[in-house]
Amino acid sequence: MKIVMISGHYTGDGSQEVIAKNIAIAEKFAIALANKGIGFFCPHCNSAQHEIKGSIIGPQFYVDLNLEIQKRATDAILMIPGWKTSPGAVNEIKLAKKMDKPIFYPNDENDLQEIEMWYHL
Repeated sequence: MKIVMISGHYTGDGSQEVIAKNIAIAEKFAIALANKGIGFFCPHCNSAQHEIKGSIIGPQFYVDLNLEIQKRATDAILMIPGWKTSPGAVNEIKLAKKMDKPIFYPNDENDLQEIEMWYHL
């Protein structure tokens, strides 16, 4: 099974409303991939709102964890629209390029045809 990493904003302006919105957007992509039988890793879902659920480790831990999972376990990356202003997403795309992994830029969670073609090669 190939695994697609979902990359995009998490923190935004730091407000809980924006974080919740960003998680919900990423989750839409995760569900859309799952519905097509495409394996995925969604960092947003992996650590959803840990910052208000008792995590004291700090955001850098999660940034490093996501990059490590990306290195070891993913085959491609999906960039959520608006990713260019997310420092974490910028680092994730740099790593994907360095590792020569496919990068996908869907317009929304319904625009997955390119990923589907790659996945079924």
